[in-house]
Amino acid sequence: MAIYNDWYLRSRKDLSHYGLWLRGNELNTLPASEYDARPFRVLWNRLSTYVDTGYSFTHQFLYQIAARTPGVFPDLSYLPPPKDAALMTRDGVPWLLGTQTKRDALDFDLIAISNSIVQELVNVTTVLRQSGIPLS
Repeated sequence: MAIYNDWYLRSRKDLSHYGLWLRGNELNTLPASEYDARPFRVLWNRLSTYVDTGYSFTHQFLYQIAARTPGVFPDLSYLPPPKDAALMTRDGVPWLLGTQTKRDALDFDLIAISNSIVQELVNVTTVLRQSGIPLS
């Protein structure tokens, strides 16, 4: 369980599009400060990159349902672009990382996957493994 905000601030100049996909603060999202105020935390993950799915209706809709539920703090996560995935792996940063909080998946009570196309499912085992989550 860790927060990777310092890593993000140090590394964003080397990340794709200056780390825009991991910046957080998207419209209609809760501030990271709400993490401590809401006792049940959900990390909504897409198994594709932000560039490919950042404006996905389903992903944002599921996030909004969770955000409007009393006591629930949702955060968003995306598959890192290949270049960024290599940097994250090199630096020991898990791929399941909240865009708002920069917290790893182990800091959440539930990891939810928003899946729109079956081809994305091929990424499940890699994302879990690269985030330190046992496949068993």
